[in-house]
Amino acid sequence: MAAFAVLPWVVRRLVGAQGVAPYGTRGGEAGPGTRLRGLWSEVLVTGLLLGAVAAVDPMLAVPVAMVLAGLVVGTILAGSLAGLGRLLLVTMAGVVVAGLLQLPLVLELLTGRSIGSLLNPVQWPVHGVGTMEMFRLDTGDFGLGRVGSALLVVPVLALVVARGRHLFIALRAWFVVAASWSVVWILDQGWWDGPTPEPGVLLAPAAVGLAWAAAVGVAGLGSDLLGEAAPVPVPGGAGGAGAAGAAGGGSGSGPPPGADLLPGAAGPSGAGGPPGAWLRRLRQAAVGVAGLSLVVAVLPVLGGSIDGAWGTARDDLRAAVPFIYAGPVDGGTIHGGVPRVLWLGDPSVLPAVGISLGDDHLGGGYPGDGRPSGGPIPDGLAMAVTDGRPDLIDQWPMDRTEGLVSIRTSVLDAMAGDTSRLGARLATWGVGWVVLVERSTPVPQPAREVAVPDLLAGAMSRQLDLERMEGINRAVTVYRSTVVEAPLAVVRDRNRRAVPVTVTREAFDRRVLTASADGSLRWAIGPDDAWGFIVDGVRQPLVVPDDIGAAAVHPSVRVARGTVGVLELDGSGSRGRRTLQVILVGVVLLLASWARTARQGRP
Repeated sequence: MAAFAVLPWVVRRLVGAQGVAPYGTRGGEAGPGTRLRGLWSEVLVTGLLLGAVAAVDPMLAVPVAMVLAGLVVGTILAGSLAGLGRLLLVTMAGVVVAGLLQLPLVLELLTGRSIGSLLNPVQWPVHGVGTMEMFRLDTGDFGLGRVGSALLVVPVLALVVARGRHLFIALRAWFVVAASWSVVWILDQGWWDGPTPEPGVLLAPAAVGLAWAAAVGVAGLGSDLLGEAAPVPVPGGAGGAGAAGAAGGGSGSGPPPGADLLPGAAGPSGAGGPPGAWLRRLRQAAVGVAGLSLVVAVLPVLGGSIDGAWGTARDDLRAAVPFIYAGPVDGGTIHGGVPRVLWLGDPSVLPAVGISLGDDHLGGGYPGDGRPSGGPIPDGLAMAVTDGRPDLIDQWPMDRTEGLVSIRTSVLDAMAGDTSRLGARLATWGVGWVVLVERSTPVPQPAREVAVPDLLAGAMSRQLDLERMEGINRAVTVYRSTVVEAPLAVVRDRNRRAVPVTVTREAFDRRVLTASADGSLRWAIGPDDAWGFIVDGVRQPLVVPDDIGAAAVHPSVRVARGTVGVLELDGSGSRGRRTLQVILVGVVLLLASWARTARQGRP
């Protein structure tokens, strides 16, 4: 949905940067409401937009690049280079501005952070979409079926009946569509085996391009039928000079790009074109065909809107596991914290953003993981870890913390047959449930289904400390750990047992803890080494890992029974990065406003 929300703005920004009529003054007059910006204003506004897109989802850079490629190729093959250099210059400079707005993130990537930590790619099965489904943009639960082909009628008519600058715009729109379809078709043929965005994300440029071409076709038909279309120059014709002025929007500006792309573009009865009356009847018939196609395409949509579900499921996977605790809430008190849930399956059906279990095609690897990438691990298998049932915050990519690396390594060892005590290894990180996911929603609701590989299912069934839960919706297979430890606990000195503490969550980065025993208070919470325990305003020193009383793996502090303190996230680094980003955004906004004001103030 984010792709469909932002791409129309991206397309409008890029065509505005190109500046070809009616989105600028190149080749004709600017359209109503068009804002004419200077070069620097275009660069700054484009950079702001691209920075916002990267903040929403860095993977949206892929469809943005497809839009740019479609505009460039469409402009060239339409027989014009108008505004092309300006488009590329503004885009490249805008990427630099967006990089400055995301400077803290860029610095992290340059210092070793994997780009894969920002993305949520999926493995695309061969022929997972289908050619006809691709043309109909039919990739979700709600589809139009064969009726969806009616959506192509009006965009195709734009190529048949449009002329002049309308034809030029329609060609660019169709090349945006072609760029999207080409990438999807290549992936659907299995010619790329690496992680990719979801099909809906890659088809978003096609949807925008088809809507754009349809709008251009309707505008061209209306303009012609109302007699408002400006004539274009006819070589040697008596009205050539006047027509050139009208089409160009002013003396000396010349005809609009694409004005000579149709034999009959010289007017209803131009030289070499069909008779004017026949052409007019053709355009009138096109109006009827366009209206009929839209009615046919809208009818299934109206039918799907009756129950308000639009063919989608009314419940998510949380309904399949009601016995798992919900995530922590502010003000809530619980002993030891909420047991974590390890979700395993294809990334497209997981209820949270995960990380790959197999080969990391996006580079960077996993720090501390000595296991070589690839191997026998099936492609398209991922894992996600949530505090209880997943919520909105789990839809953002996770950092590769020490805990995630350890959990991933443990799962790989279990799949390789190197351990039959996976529950004990996961218990160190507070994982109390292991869920194998095969459907994106519970049965019998509509869902995407991807079977769990036999290698993974067999490995889980061999674990001696994981108990399979019976009577569960077949969308998932749930295992309960019999040896789980609380994420927040005191490790006793005498017997090294972990005793859960009383936890009251005050905020996402702040928890009040009451020690339940004498020993070492340890916490299995990431980011690594970013949390501190404060008692009476004094930050307690961490126990040296080599000390006898230190907790294994996790940071810990010494406490006595009944000690009350605050476990707080040290967000000074994050606050500094946020402050820097706010300052940079403010500076770019001021510069963009100044550039626009300076242009308007020129005589």
